[in-house]
Amino acid sequence: MTTFSKHWFMFSFSLPEGETEDSISNKLELLGWQRNRFEYRKGEYNDNFALQNSVLFYGCGAMFDDNSCANRVLAVYDYLGGIGGEFGIELENSSLKQKYNLTLKKVELRVYETFVGVLVFHVEYEKDERTYVTYTDIQNINEFGRHIFPPYFTDKKTVCPRAITVTFTNGYTFKQEFSQYEHEDESPFQLPDFISRIMTEELTKSAWLCDDSMFYVTMLNSNVVGINYPKMNVSAFSGEYDFVVTQSNMDIYRRKNTNELNFYETLCVAVAELALAQKACYLWFTKKKSDIANDLQHGKLSDRDFLDKLQQLDKDVLLFANNICYSDISPKRNTNKLYKLLQSRFEIQRRNAELQKDVKQLFQYAEAITDRERNKRMLQLQMIAVVAALAMLIVELVK
Repeated sequence: MTTFSKHWFMFSFSLPEGETEDSISNKLELLGWQRNRFEYRKGEYNDNFALQNSVLFYGCGAMFDDNSCANRVLAVYDYLGGIGGEFGIELENSSLKQKYNLTLKKVELRVYETFVGVLVFHVEYEKDERTYVTYTDIQNINEFGRHIFPPYFTDKKTVCPRAITVTFTNGYTFKQEFSQYEHEDESPFQLPDFISRIMTEELTKSAWLCDDSMFYVTMLNSNVVGINYPKMNVSAFSGEYDFVVTQSNMDIYRRKNTNELNFYETLCVAVAELALAQKACYLWFTKKKSDIANDLQHGKLSDRDFLDKLQQLDKDVLLFANNICYSDISPKRNTNKLYKLLQSRFEIQRRNAELQKDVKQLFQYAEAITDRERNKRMLQLQMIAVVAALAMLIVELVK
């Protein structure tokens, strides 16, 4: 069997506040997840060694569940039924009827200390090397495999697959029929079964999408027989790889069919996950900022509670900016270039600066409230002093 392409479908979501590393682990273990520790064994060269030496020390704590670093990722989990399963995509419309059966290599979940998570399906398109595969097949897998939220679209058949069926090796099979897909309650969206059924309700009830679809990364061997690649505008070049990066995907074109640099593909995917998590963090903080302002406007917060919540938000944003939203992630020039390219596509640094500016403006408003209350108390004290002085004067006059 020949691997024509590798695909990573990434879904980012928010977590309910109050969850901890232990509470999340306990819930996920009951559903068949296992924590994946990142280890470096001294004196042993392996992919972990290569990865760890490709990322700045502080970055390892944000990308890998590494005991030697201060963890910014609370934990990384693997779904035990995800190894060796199947990810099936069915297409059906007036001009196309096709089914792609992809090998499910891994299902991974990264949970960050900033109350966001990234769920990733690792799949590969494997066929007998005599099978004719076109670049259109690869495009169909990416485009139809990533769309999981059809209520946004009036014509679901042209944008969404007919169905996605995920078969896990632990005996579970979840099929989502998108042609009949409708959200059942007043929530803004409803997750497909192959996501919601492998995660707890607590971890998905406050979920939201950064987009109307999953972000995807795909890797293609440029010399695989049978695929004619179109001419492309390369966003970045790194040794054996060309990269095309947009807001919704990252295409990796490997110039040579070799397994020597598989760790580099893993590193590129981890960098993409981190950038997606940064985007999710920005949206989560923006929601928190909006909630605080709305609660104050509608009288749901006292001035003291408003200031307390604002101080906590300011602290969380500061920790995010310094612990997860780095300007550089790698000592290696090519890896850092790719990281900055992803950040640029997601507008991470600009959004981070705007978020901190908005929080500062809220603090200025909080200071105005504090000054007003201080002046009000001073006026009251002055009035009391005047009244007391008048009372003493009257007493003296009476005498």
